[in-house]
Parts: sequence; C-alpha cells; structure tokens
Amino acid sequence: TTEEMVLAHESNELIFQAIGKLPPKQQLIFKLCKQEGLSREDVARQLHISPNTVRNHLADALKFIRTFLRNSALTFMILFWFFKK
Repeated sequence: TTEEMVLAHESNELIFQAIGKLPPKQQLIFKLCKQEGLSREDVARQLHISPNTVRNHLADALKFIRTFLRNSALTFMILFWFFKK
C-alpha cells in the first residue's frame, strides 16, 4: 500500500542518516560489509586491518544505528502525540 511504501522510504532515510553520522572508518566498514556484501576477512584484507578490528567497528556501527533509530522513533512518537492533541 501507499502507507507501507512511505514508511519504508522514511525508514531507509533514517538508516542513511544514521550511517552518515558514523565515524569515517565505521561508515566505510559498514558499507563494505552490509551494503556491498563483503566478508569481514575481505574487508580486513582490503583495509589492511585485522578481522577482529572489522568486527569491532561493525559492532559499534550497528549499535549506533540501532540507538539512532530507537531515538528517532521515540521522537516521532512524541511529536505525533503532541500534534494529535
């Protein structure tokens, strides 16, 4: 439905905003692993870092993105409640 398409688009926009707020190295590692589908080992070889460093950067990036999305959803609910009254 149109509503689902709008929600999907808004969700994608929030995710792109969150990715844009990551530190440069986390952003690069996230994009290589999650958007380009490279393995941690491939990313580690490409960036000349250890697979554990890739894992740590990826974990930190995912944690930040989840928190960003959670806070954005909370803000949206508060605004929705405020303007609904």
